[in-house]
Amino acid sequence: MILIAGDSWGAGEFQEVGDGISHPGFLEYFDDIGVNALNISKPGGSNFDTYESLKNFLMINYHYRKKIKGIIVWKTEWWRDYRAYNINLFNSLAVLHEELKYGYSSLKSRWVERFYIRLNELYNFYHIPFYVIGGCSDALWFDNKNEYPGVNVICQSATNLLLNSDHRINNPILCEFVANNEFVEIIKKYSKNPGDISELLVDIDLGNNRIKQFKDAPELFYPDGIHPNRTALKTLFDFIVQDSDFKKVLTSEQDLL
Repeated sequence: MILIAGDSWGAGEFQEVGDGISHPGFLEYFDDIGVNALNISKPGGSNFDTYESLKNFLMINYHYRKKIKGIIVWKTEWWRDYRAYNINLFNSLAVLHEELKYGYSSLKSRWVERFYIRLNELYNFYHIPFYVIGGCSDALWFDNKNEYPGVNVICQSATNLLLNSDHRINNPILCEFVANNEFVEIIKKYSKNPGDISELLVDIDLGNNRIKQFKDAPELFYPDGIHPNRTALKTLFDFIVQDSDFKKVLTSEQDLL
């Protein structure tokens, strides 16, 4: 069995209007090749939400856990993790205040890396390999596979793969929808270093350009214009199932036709 987790990019194809899923994406494609799969992706979710969903699912569902051979995780934008602090629970706002003091550049680096640290913690506990896809946010690439054992970046940039036939990307885009939201105003108050604001503005431009790429490729990102459609998801699926490490997972599944 394959478990799938992430944000809306992992959920499937979205309709033009509303939040409805018009195609299940990877779930159908795994079924087509005779592999059982479950999808716990959460539209609008953060990387922290994905980690929490995985942690809780694996802890509670022993009957599923023992069948899971690999976990596909769609990475999203790092800044969404601030929502986890956005409640006055267990002094979380005070913790967020301390985090924000580092400024934009350091905060981004710390929160991006936490995604891999958390997945690695789950791997160390359950010994189920993770396969990361850079979706709404490109993934980091690790030349040293021992840096986070059990966490494999199987597709660094889904967008670059779809548009340029190469999943690797020299300058990964780590936030696409950071512009025009409350996080920008929050971070500006804390980022005293002019270099931090410059980096934020660069990231906003990069994000806006990436969104324009979606709009310019309706054959891949419509009906809704910001998520891969079933055609794009099939291209991504065909790419990852050819990965040499992931092939071993499919072979060990034993329900592959």
